[in-house]
Amino acid sequence: MTAKQAFDGKFGQLVPFRFQYVSIPMTNAANTDMYVFGTTEKAEVVPGDGSLVGITALVSGSAANSTLTTGSFVARAHVDSTEIATVGYPSVTIVAGSSSHASSGSSGKSFADANAIRLSAGDRIGISFTTTGCPMMASGSPTILATAWVMLD
Repeated sequence: MTAKQAFDGKFGQLVPFRFQYVSIPMTNAANTDMYVFGTTEKAEVVPGDGSLVGITALVSGSAANSTLTTGSFVARAHVDSTEIATVGYPSVTIVAGSSSHASSGSSGKSFADANAIRLSAGDRIGISFTTTGCPMMASGSPTILATAWVMLD
């Protein structure tokens, strides 16, 4: 078990798996794997049986108003290098000019029912993204921060 786990009174043991990608490619990118925050790894080991219950994502830049100005971004989880793209599973979509505005960028979230996406101890979870329309911000190429939320049994 890791120190980054949190306990939620309603949902139990939640583990956030954090990922990043600095400088989104300025072309259409398909199923590009993000990196475990602060590393060069593209997936992290799930510490116990559980289920993927959500994904949150933030696309940000360095300018004071760093919302996405063109293009779109879609983030999905992958388990053992297989992208989870089935209808109804968490998928965060951020479209220029239409997503919620966090304090420093465009953000989105998507959730799934507990036990809909089962994971086993030892599975490797990651997040990949697809872009269309050359995502840009006033400050240039944006950075993506995303979290896969896993509820342990």
